[in-house]
Amino acid sequence: FKANPEKYAPQFGGSCAMNMSSGVRREADPTVWVISNGNLYVFAGTGGASRFKQDASAAAARASENWKTLKNTPSQ
Repeated sequence: FKANPEKYAPQFGGSCAMNMSSGVRREADPTVWVISNGNLYVFAGTGGASRFKQDASAAAARASENWKTLKNTPSQ
């Protein structure tokens, strides 16, 4: 962990991954999480985590694209 802490940090600055995939930066609940493809994703609620699991690769790709423009905006 000490050698590469970013690898273990939540994606998208700890914002909800499912909201991020929809183009909205929303604060996540750190107790609702999924590890997919070696990355930690957190969600605002269990519904987002469930939807994310249905097609994690596509949701993560959309969220990554949106993160490029939303990372400097405040969470809702």
